[in-house]
Amino acid sequence: MVSDNRALGYRLTRELVGRGHRRIAFAMTERRMPASVEGRLAGYRQALEEASIPFDEALVLHESPFDQDPVEAVKSVLALCERPTAIVGTHLKPVRWFLEGARPLGYRVPKHLEVAVVDDEYPAGMPEVPMLRLRQRSHAMGVESVKLMLARMAEPDRPFEHLVLEPSDFFAGDDVPQQSGTLRQAPLK
Repeated sequence: MVSDNRALGYRLTRELVGRGHRRIAFAMTERRMPASVEGRLAGYRQALEEASIPFDEALVLHESPFDQDPVEAVKSVLALCERPTAIVGTHLKPVRWFLEGARPLGYRVPKHLEVAVVDDEYPAGMPEVPMLRLRQRSHAMGVESVKLMLARMAEPDRPFEHLVLEPSDFFAGDDVPQQSGTLRQAPLK
C-alpha cells in the first residue's frame, strides 16, 4: 500500500504550469532519494515534459543542514538569469528551508514565488503562507493496509498485492482536504 508519489509531483507541477509558470524549482530534503521523493521528481519531470518545458537540474534543490546555509543555496537559484517563479516541494520541510533562504533576499510568497507542496502536517503546516497543497491520504492507506493484512491472515497463500492510492484534492492551509481519490491495483515490482 503506497501513495502515488508520481501523481503527487505531477499534479502539483501541472497546476503551476496551468497558472502560467515556466520556471519551476523542485525542493527536496535528501540527495539520496527515497522512493517517495524519486516518484515526486518523476512526476515533476513528466509535467514539465508534457508542457514542453525543459528540465533544468539547476532548479532542483537538495535541502540538507550539512550542505550549506539556506540563504546561500537559495541565492544561487534566484540569481539564475531566469529565476524560478514557482517551487514544488516534496513536503513542507524543504519548503520551510527554501523560504528561510528567500526571505532575507526580499522574496515573498505569493508576490515573487508561488508554492505547491505535499502537506502531511495536521493541522496544515505553515497556514500563514498561501500555497497549493496536496495530501497523501494516510488514513485511507491505513484502512486499506489493515484490509490487506486481514485478507492475508485469512488466506495465507493469497497472491501478493501492490495497491496505489491517489492523492487528495487540493486544499487551502485552513481547510480539511477531501478524501477523494482512487485506489488502484499496480503491478508488483
